Amino acid sequence: MSAAGRTSGTKFPVREKFVEAAERLFTSRDYGAVSLDDVAREAGFYPATLRLYFQDKETLYLTIVLRGMRILHATYAECSQTEAAGLSRLRKLGRALIEFSRRYPDYYRLLYNVDYDQISWNGGADARAVRGLHDRNLGLLYRAIEECVHDGTIKCDLEPEKLIVYLVALSIGLFGLDPGWRLALEVGGIDYDQFIIDFHRLAEGWPPKARADSGARKSSEREVYHE
Repeated sequence: MSAAGRTSGTKFPVREKFVEAAERLFTSRDYGAVSLDDVAREAGFYPATLRLYFQDKETLYLTIVLRGMRILHATYAECSQTEAAGLSRLRKLGRALIEFSRRYPDYYRLLYNVDYDQISWNGGADARAVRGLHDRNLGLLYRAIEECVHDGTIKCDLEPEKLIVYLVALSIGLFGLDPGWRLALEVGGIDYDQFIIDFHRLAEGWPPKARADSGARKSSEREVYHE
């Protein structure tokens, strides 16, 4: 059906079609490479129709970011409602992030590649919701790490805030692996999905146990381990 036909007397959920079209574009291109006209064409409508629902690109973009953020937060919140505490809770949160990246790879890439320099965060409802869920997700990780430091399962002189950044950076590097490194895995006969599974197994044993024969360590040395 033509764009003209679809904008006249249609009973389609038009707004949802725009959101779905925008999601396809924003998860496959950089933020700056997508325009409202692109979204309208992808959805099969005129740009004027799109502007009846979304006045600017940022609002549409944040609508999609918020969808992914809600899914991730629900996953994190479920982990935090269990009786697990400290290291067990931290591992559950780590596994939840791995599972999220596998089940929702497009949302994962979108959430961890937000171009903050191009977003004004104009104070709209979606912008406030995204910021709020982001802060709550970090809070769940922060409390789990604090519990680990408090009960001695993690011994490290780094602040919990720094540990969170290190863990998130590691995850971004793993799941957003450069194509060159993926090729290196392929050349080595290593399946990428198996690579992710193996990382999951590694995460199960994190932090590594201290070796009994390791001897005295210098006080200036920074380690993360559990007894």
